Amino acid sequence: MTVDPPLRGMMPSASPGNPTHPEKDDPKAMIANSAQRMIQFCTLLSELIVLIVGGAVAVMSFMAGVEIWMAVLRSTVAMISVGLILWFVNFMIARQVLEIAMNRLKDEFERDQADQPVSTYERSA
Repeated sequence: MTVDPPLRGMMPSASPGNPTHPEKDDPKAMIANSAQRMIQFCTLLSELIVLIVGGAVAVMSFMAGVEIWMAVLRSTVAMISVGLILWFVNFMIARQVLEIAMNRLKDEFERDQADQPVSTYERSA
């Protein structure tokens, strides 16, 4: 009796029947990957903007000579307000990207269904 290693089914093999990257040929996987990358890019960009705004407000507050608690308060308020605005923008972008991906997949599914025979009379043995 042989025991398979726990990751054996998860490891990609380079055999001709099982390519290493099947998503390169699969349009559904390409659509999903492009949508995921777009959403991740927008989220990353928003996080960077929030951090830069918070740091800039803190530096400008320190340069103006205010107390530490006031600088922290100002940068916190700036980061929360910019973060909420960018969260809403990210929500709208993600919703649009996912709608576009769903429409593409729905169109592809309808094309696949149109190619399939409707009844058993149209199928050949």
